[in-house]
Amino acid sequence: MSKLNIQPVVYDGRRLNEVGDRVVSVFYPLFDDYKINDELGFLDLDSIVLRDGESDPSQRARIVGPDFPRFLSNYGSPVLGVTSITSTRSKNDGWVYGIASKNYNAAYVSTARPEFDSAESNIHVERLIIEALHELGHVFALQHHESPKRTSNRKSCPMDTSHAEKARSGIISWGEYLSQRNPEAFCRECYGQLGISIQTERK
Repeated sequence: MSKLNIQPVVYDGRRLNEVGDRVVSVFYPLFDDYKINDELGFLDLDSIVLRDGESDPSQRARIVGPDFPRFLSNYGSPVLGVTSITSTRSKNDGWVYGIASKNYNAAYVSTARPEFDSAESNIHVERLIIEALHELGHVFALQHHESPKRTSNRKSCPMDTSHAEKARSGIISWGEYLSQRNPEAFCRECYGQLGISIQTERK
């Protein structure tokens, strides 16, 4: 068992306790508790933020994704970063919801996209939890599901990306894509890979 460190980084929300409770519940007994660290600001991020020539660091800032898990590993292990800054894989790439690194035992989620709604809304918290489960799943070597894998409540597993192409094509919205996944559990296959029995899952 281990404690999950949650590291807010220029993050607008104030409901991270709910995120920590749910994430620990889903990953139990791999996680048995969590700790929310003090928030980091722009001045802590010089090496991993693109500012696009703006004098104000809060304007048009973008986190360089692959460097962020390494940076976060200085603030605990395992660690989940949560930020309101837009994230990108590289300087010339588009946005991503987050990135994980098994090597650094670290992952993060960016809530900058409009489908995350306002930072205090229930939609925001639920979608943040879904993405946190997804990225932390990668830390534990879980892979994407290219075909739907259902969970106990018939929603898709957090690792399910089978509808991503529909969202990219505009057939469904990105909000609908997120909402099809379960914020409360993985599928049976993922629990097996994690070594967690369904009976062990904490409610």
